[in-house]
Amino acid sequence: MEVFVNEKSIEIDREVIKISDLLGLLHVKRVPRMTISVNGKPIRHTLWIKYPLLDGDRMVYHKPEETE
Repeated sequence: MEVFVNEKSIEIDREVIKISDLLGLLHVKRVPRMTISVNGKPIRHTLWIKYPLLDGDRMVYHKPEETE
């Protein structure tokens, strides 16, 4: 299956993958105030662990800039 993460195509050898698994595969560290949307719909932080991504889905994550 193919999903798009921040406009970049990612090929995965599964029919369904969860957001948390995808973040792990991409070595994306979760940080406070990080946001994720799938196909333009914001996904609540509590759903990241189990939210399924299907073939062709577009996920966008945004990490806030570190400010000191």
